[in-house]
Amino acid sequence: ARHHSSQGSAAAGAAAGEEEVWSYVYDASDPTPSIGGPSFNGFNAGVKLMRPLEWRKDVLTFDLPPPLTEDVVVVGEVTANMLFSSDLPTADLLVKLCDVDAWGISRNVAEGYVRVLLTDDSPTPVRVVMATAYKFSKGHRIRALLCSGAHPRIARNLGVTDKEWECVQGRKGIMRIHSAVGKMRSSMTLPICQGGFFDLELDQFGVPLAHPR
Repeated sequence: ARHHSSQGSAAAGAAAGEEEVWSYVYDASDPTPSIGGPSFNGFNAGVKLMRPLEWRKDVLTFDLPPPLTEDVVVVGEVTANMLFSSDLPTADLLVKLCDVDAWGISRNVAEGYVRVLLTDDSPTPVRVVMATAYKFSKGHRIRALLCSGAHPRIARNLGVTDKEWECVQGRKGIMRIHSAVGKMRSSMTLPICQGGFFDLELDQFGVPLAHPR
């Protein structure tokens, strides 16, 4: 069974069902850094505070607005299906699942990453998969963090497809996340331990936070 969460709401300033586009600029000369998660660097691995990452202009964060009314245990593959576009021919998409406690402090739970080829600045369905076994406690909120880099753990995407080895500086590009295109929608699916799934469309999370507090 699939359970559609009733805890979300349409993004502020948009009618329910209206298509939204959220964007940020990725600059290969100032790549989004890697903070927490899987790494051979013991000083930067595992669970970390996400505030330094979330305050960057090349990061989007989406919160499920109301605090959880009960514990939610997620076990298995978390899937982010995003409609992604850019003015560059190639771009990266990294998605972090985060836990925001009652004091508003955000910590990483799981993450996934893909490098994709894009065509004609048009939305492309991108699937990012990550695995976890984690309990979101009552009173906490679920956060989705999206960006296009994790430097230096993941090599910078220089935004070119031809002779990448000759590219020194890299290109700056606009990255876009589309809430919906036709019948396709950007969403995250969380496998719930008790059975079933949370299917959460991005516009259920509410307006992305420029600087989450």
